[in-house]
Amino acid sequence: MFAVFLNSLRRAAAHPKWVGLLTLVNLGFALLAAAPVYLFMRQVDGRSLVADRLRLPGLDFDWFTAAFRTGGSGNFPLRFLAVFLLVGATYLIINIYLTGGAAGLFTKRTKGFIADCREHFLPLLGAAILSGFGYLAIFIVTVVFMALGERQSARAVTESSLGWIDWATLAFFLVGFGAVGWVFDFVKVGLIAHGTRNPFRQLGISLAFIARNPGRTLGPYLLTYGAWALIVGSLTYAAIALPQTSWPTIAVGFALQQVAFFARNWLRLAFYAGVGEICERFAPTPASPTETDQWLADVPASPSSGA
Repeated sequence: MFAVFLNSLRRAAAHPKWVGLLTLVNLGFALLAAAPVYLFMRQVDGRSLVADRLRLPGLDFDWFTAAFRTGGSGNFPLRFLAVFLLVGATYLIINIYLTGGAAGLFTKRTKGFIADCREHFLPLLGAAILSGFGYLAIFIVTVVFMALGERQSARAVTESSLGWIDWATLAFFLVGFGAVGWVFDFVKVGLIAHGTRNPFRQLGISLAFIARNPGRTLGPYLLTYGAWALIVGSLTYAAIALPQTSWPTIAVGFALQQVAFFARNWLRLAFYAGVGEICERFAPTPASPTETDQWLADVPASPSSGA
């Protein structure tokens, strides 16, 4: 487990230009995400909003919501929501597109970064839609648990019981979202490593593989995301906690965020490298229909077949 993790870090470090490309894409969308803020600047007194923002230490969502309420007249909320959804959807589509090339770097079937992006986009898009349904199911069950806790709170249940329900809801949410991500990360890499075009079929293959190898699959996942939480989380926290009261401190915070983007994308490639290694070493490669037909054609007919 540790050997696979360390080897994946080494293999990911051998592709710095692609880590840089993914970082530039994230930077581009970070700048594109300023489009909704630009709508605010046109709707309300932009200079006063910027001045108020600079006087606040770190990130304050109250500023954002207050600005929305102040400028939310006419069709402004609809325009803001449309721009927000457009930016978010574009970000997801491009990240799904780049996943084919990023994960393909560590498989034997790779045809090149851009070629892998094109070839595997539709299967990966299908897997993303499937994972979206999985996340939605976890979210709905979590909301049901929260509603149950509020209902019992109205009946004056003891605080210890309420605490148990709250912790159970939080645990289910974290474990559920983590499990969906764990499974579908293997689905994504499996689609590329095996050349499978059907995400439903690959989901079954990945679930069977995970069930046979729980330790081999969960270990690198936890190690990679543990490193992600430690490294990227620390850099992000430092960027947010930095008092953004002047342009130099804002520039330092922005630079820390870009370093965090770079580290996150490096660990992303490392995870794909680790999963690709596990799949190639332990998972059976499903035979394609053409390979099966060729094998059947090469098998000589038996005397009992009437040939």
